[in-house]
Amino acid sequence: FLTVSFFLLGSGLTLLNIVSVNLISISYSKSRGKMINLLHLFYGLGGIIAPYFVTLVLKLGFSWAHSFLFSTILLVIIFVEFKTAAVPEIEASKNKTMRSTKELLKDIKVILFSLIVFLQIGVEFSIITWLAPFLKDVEERSDLEISFYIALFFITFTIGRLLASFMVEKIGYFNFIIFTAGAASLSITAALIGGRSFTILIPLSGIFLAPQVPTAQAAILDSLDSSGIKVVGFAQTAGMIGSTVLASWIIGFVNDFISIRAGFFILVIALAADLLITSYLKYITKKETA
Repeated sequence: FLTVSFFLLGSGLTLLNIVSVNLISISYSKSRGKMINLLHLFYGLGGIIAPYFVTLVLKLGFSWAHSFLFSTILLVIIFVEFKTAAVPEIEASKNKTMRSTKELLKDIKVILFSLIVFLQIGVEFSIITWLAPFLKDVEERSDLEISFYIALFFITFTIGRLLASFMVEKIGYFNFIIFTAGAASLSITAALIGGRSFTILIPLSGIFLAPQVPTAQAAILDSLDSSGIKVVGFAQTAGMIGSTVLASWIIGFVNDFISIRAGFFILVIALAADLLITSYLKYITKKETA
């Protein structure tokens, strides 16, 4: 029953995410990159607050199961807000038709967008999953240091989305993904080569990793018109697969049979692939609109 509950919860949250992105896209089509990054910024803030919420529930004498029950209050608030909020005038045309799933899956741009989100979310989850073992086993850091580095990653991740909201529209979606992927790759590489003194660059890379997925979603919606929201769903699914395949299977395999440090170099390769695929997407998109 618990497994089914988590499945329903995960499905609902994913649908809420996709609907929220779609609502922002059709309401702010001229600044969707900025607004989607702000949307994800609040996801990050929620992730920071949630552990304190659960801790408070436990301190009040309730069981961990009650934290889920009390969380439904927040879901009710979201439902009420969705029903009563004054949505800005929709700018998107109502005359555009959505392409079929079969047709979209034959589009090379859809495949490439899904692949870059696969890589982006895979890298995010890999750092979240393996940063603590890297600090503990490779660098023999104390528990206090490990907690600091992990907290710093989430802090920079949140700051990154805030900063991105001010820059992404000026730089352009594809250019911004290329820049942040390159910067994150260089940061992680410098940390691995430079040793203990440069390790802090791994959590600081969160500032560059944070806007990757929101900006990719904006690029999808900008490039694929009315079919964009369906492709956002494809990409989100690919990203969740990436969080398992890249973070757990591939990095886990490399960590077990080579070393944890080598596993982090796989992330550098993944970010380089992200950069190259995005560059190609930028090229074919420009070619189509020329």
